[in-house]
Amino acid sequence: MKRNLFFMYSISFFQGMVFYSSIATLYRQAAGISIFQITMIESISLVFSFAFEIPWGVLADHIGYRRTMIVCSILFFISKIIFWKSQDFVDFLLERVLLAIVISGLSGVDTSILYLSCSEDDSQRAFGIYEGFGTAGLLSAAAIYAVFIEDNYRAAGF
Repeated sequence: MKRNLFFMYSISFFQGMVFYSSIATLYRQAAGISIFQITMIESISLVFSFAFEIPWGVLADHIGYRRTMIVCSILFFISKIIFWKSQDFVDFLLERVLLAIVISGLSGVDTSILYLSCSEDDSQRAFGIYEGFGTAGLLSAAAIYAVFIEDNYRAAGF
């Protein structure tokens, strides 16, 4: 049980390091993607997120939460490599569609694993620590970006 919590906290930290929300628009614009194209990418992503919620839930119940979490974490990592290497609209769209599918898969699975990995009395504490690690990852990425990377969006993507 403690091992599950360690892995979930680690995953939360590294997923928190993804600077996506704050820099993604600037990063895409630096690669030549227009605001209209970014809007299209995000709209298509939203459709995929909704479309895959129920299928992922059924699959997670069938193959188990742990396997679902592993598959989604690997796909999440692959999506970040695609994002980093993306050069055009199609590349960024592919990354975002993959990420939408991953987010649908992770939806609910992470909290289920956390809840099942601790006692009922410790669940609130486990969720707080989990969210704290995500925030720590975000703050770490922001500090690295501000101190070392500055205006190099491609380096920030890495």
